[in-house]
Amino acid sequence: MRYLYFIGIIILTVSYSVLYSQINITYKDFINTYLNASAMYQDIPKETIDILTSNNQMNKLFEDGLKSFTLGELIGIIQKPESILDATTNESVILLFGTTLGYLEAANSQLYMSQVVINALQKKAAFDASSGNHTGLLIPMHTPIGSLGINIYSDAPLMQLDYINNPPKNQNDYESLSKALDILPIPHINAYLQVNLGPIPLALTLRGGISLGFKEVYGAFVNDVEIESLGWNIGGSLKAYLFRTKYFFGDIRADLNYDEGNLNLNARDRYIYIPLRLGFLGGTDTGVVFNGNAFLQSKWKTFSLSPKLVFGFKMQDKVPVIQYLAAYFSVGADIIFGSLESTIGINGIGSYANIVNNSIKVDDLYIPNTSLESFYKFYDMRIGFYFDIFYQSFAIEYGIFTKQFSVSFIPINIRF
Repeated sequence: MRYLYFIGIIILTVSYSVLYSQINITYKDFINTYLNASAMYQDIPKETIDILTSNNQMNKLFEDGLKSFTLGELIGIIQKPESILDATTNESVILLFGTTLGYLEAANSQLYMSQVVINALQKKAAFDASSGNHTGLLIPMHTPIGSLGINIYSDAPLMQLDYINNPPKNQNDYESLSKALDILPIPHINAYLQVNLGPIPLALTLRGGISLGFKEVYGAFVNDVEIESLGWNIGGSLKAYLFRTKYFFGDIRADLNYDEGNLNLNARDRYIYIPLRLGFLGGTDTGVVFNGNAFLQSKWKTFSLSPKLVFGFKMQDKVPVIQYLAAYFSVGADIIFGSLESTIGINGIGSYANIVNNSIKVDDLYIPNTSLESFYKFYDMRIGFYFDIFYQSFAIEYGIFTKQFSVSFIPINIRF
């Protein structure tokens, strides 16, 4: 329907330019008439529309293109609007229409999809901030008085395996950024120190670590978005002894964590075909190649509190050969507060007509970046399953509301 409006505006504009040439109709008049008549793109900021209407290249296309119709061609178009692209092969006309539609659609998508991307990033930052607090089984009343070790952990896109194996053939840049956040693991490495607090049935843990992610590494499994990440975190936990039998135990834990991180996403260079259909019954299909890639630059600070109950199996006696064996699970809550600064936009906008021997290009358009600063809070329930053997430990956790998995592995755990 919007293209029927577009046809009407084109006809009016061309009619005025041919029959009433003394009236100076500008590209700005043309765009404003189209926006008012179609009632579309009403939320695009005026500053963004002004960039389009004041662009020298677009105004020259308007002058060279629309005023190229003869009176005979105009009459034929009025009688049969879908013949407009049969009436002219003027490259300026095709490029003007296609670039105008492509620009408005991209600006509109940025306006609405930016919040979708930011919401996905908030959820990811919140989940990561509450992960990685597993440091193996050292409950109060154990013979060792403490331990130190290394914990490697990451969120895991187990819920996105079908998407990873069967990605959609067509999606816009903003959808790609949002899905990249869902399927992108951000690995961390932590060092920790645990100490049993003597006769008091408590154990204290302190930890800290970093996350590093480079686009060359991420490029091995995300092929449409370039990704770089950097972050650090510190945290601590208290474990309180509940009960202990020969085979089973229970304890209660409270984990605190502070996390800061940066994440930059850039859709890889690609050419996006903007179809241009003019006329009735689907019209005539031509178009422009509209290139440009979306990007996200973000920084967050997150504080989390995660109380949990832990129950499981561990023999008091040493198991022959294995020496140490434990299997247990946890259930708890994640309470997260955070702040997020993000900038989302499009780099390198350009277009050219998708016709043979095209020679005109539009290469000096841009869409203003959208910058957002927000504070957020999340509440999640988390369950975890853990297996310790030879003092090493493997864990997998799942956030019920965020629907995300986290995996962790302790390759080094030295007891003293």
